[in-house]
Amino acid sequence: DIVPPSPESGLRVLMATPYLRHLAAIMVLGTVSATIIDVLFKTSAAGAFDDAALLRFFSWYYAGTAVVALALQLGTSRLVLERLGLGWATASPSLVLSGGSLLAMAAPGMPVVTAVRGVEAVVHASWYRAAYEVLFVPLSPQDRRATKSLIDVGGDRLGDALGGLVITLVMLMTPQAIRNELERLVDTKDRAILGPIR
Repeated sequence: DIVPPSPESGLRVLMATPYLRHLAAIMVLGTVSATIIDVLFKTSAAGAFDDAALLRFFSWYYAGTAVVALALQLGTSRLVLERLGLGWATASPSLVLSGGSLLAMAAPGMPVVTAVRGVEAVVHASWYRAAYEVLFVPLSPQDRRATKSLIDVGGDRLGDALGGLVITLVMLMTPQAIRNELERLVDTKDRAILGPIR
């Protein structure tokens, strides 16, 4: 009989193994970044659409990213892993967010934020996920059982919490006048761009 490892033993293995700590850091930092872009994306969308249009927009967005991610995972994940390796595949969401952040600074607004969030979601669900699973292969089955769910779930939730904290701190540290002006500019630009689409 296999006895499931206790969270305490998983945490002990995680803290004692540098490789696992690095995997946990990848999960947490990636989730922090994704949380921040997700909040920007949803805030931009909420300012650009009325309630009914917002629901349609999110329906199409999430269906579209899921279909593209599935196609990418089935059609290219193996090729990406073989040709580019685990490092590039694991880094793909971070690379998208880095490049997308530079693009968003040059051309701020909902279309760019939506594109960045969509591409990040697609490569995260396909190339990153395929590479991430392979990163656990070198572990013993016992260590894998003890730590994988802890890193997957705990790291993801911790990343969400830290991402929310970063957003809260930025909002608290930004003077109200600047926040109001940024919200007005984003809202005006997005409505002008997306008005004909609605």
